[in-house]
Amino acid sequence: MRYLAIINGTASLENGTVEVFDVMLFVEIFLIFISYIVDGTSIYIITSNYHPNLVLLLKHLYFQYFVQMFARLIQIYKTISLTDEHLRTDFVFRMASFTRNFLVFIAVYFAIFFMVERLMATYHMNDYERKQRLYIGYIVVIVMHTWCFISAAIFIFDIISLWYHSCSLVLFNFIAFLACVYLGIYNDRAYNKIFETVDDSPYSLSQRYQIVENIKTVILFKKLILCIILFSILCSLLISGDIMTDDENVKNWMSIAFNYSCISYGLSVPYFIHLQDPQKLDDCLKSLRKFFGKNSIESSNDMAVRPIRDRFGRDLIKSKEEERNIYFSNITRDWTTVHPRASQII
Repeated sequence: MRYLAIINGTASLENGTVEVFDVMLFVEIFLIFISYIVDGTSIYIITSNYHPNLVLLLKHLYFQYFVQMFARLIQIYKTISLTDEHLRTDFVFRMASFTRNFLVFIAVYFAIFFMVERLMATYHMNDYERKQRLYIGYIVVIVMHTWCFISAAIFIFDIISLWYHSCSLVLFNFIAFLACVYLGIYNDRAYNKIFETVDDSPYSLSQRYQIVENIKTVILFKKLILCIILFSILCSLLISGDIMTDDENVKNWMSIAFNYSCISYGLSVPYFIHLQDPQKLDDCLKSLRKFFGKNSIESSNDMAVRPIRDRFGRDLIKSKEEERNIYFSNITRDWTTVHPRASQII
């Protein structure tokens, strides 16, 4: 049975790094509890801000992180309290390791299933907000858990070569990134088409709303998907190095790097979901005020002048120099362009 990121206590005693690893384990515990608070706040916020299918997927991502980190806490406790000889035969430790292995695969494969839901949102843009089609979210979640469980079992019991997992992770995440880029281009074109035919738009009001939501989601989650891809590649490299090397000291450092990268993943998801969007950031601050019992009304110090932005978070009011250049370029364009009616009169 393969284990993820287990520190060899005997080797750390021999090379004199046991105190360093003990400190890093306690720091890891502290960061896990911090991430619990951050991710718990994030779950509270996303419930009312996204489509139910998207919320369902994000909740499963958070849920796997909570359970995975709980399993990691059990691993840490057993690592500290048991010797290396008894550690790998302990039933609780083995179950915690199996659970964590399975849930890590949900984290590294999440991007592709997330993009499947977004593709469905684009395909059903006519009425995706009105007819929520909750079965899409449930089907995606079931397929995701089934695939990840099979992949985890293959990895844990060493049924197929490790290179299969590495190539599979890179391929699936690369496809997810291409899908994200494609959706961005497709919805941008649809959005521009709305303004090219203002009088006779080919899109209904609900379609326009869905197009805007798709663009906003792609903009916000493109960095998140890149983060997931980076995490997946990093985990693949660390796991490969841990299995291939015979140096126990190197294995220990790779284990520390893997565990800290998992925590970084858990802290990065709320950052890319909320802090990249000013509106979501305001919702986050309001939720924190409510949580700490403070008045939701901003004080005079908080009422700073905020820049006016469009629905995608881009500034509408530019600098004076930019406004002047835009003004004169528009005048020049109007002077050099002859109106059709004027040409008929001439």
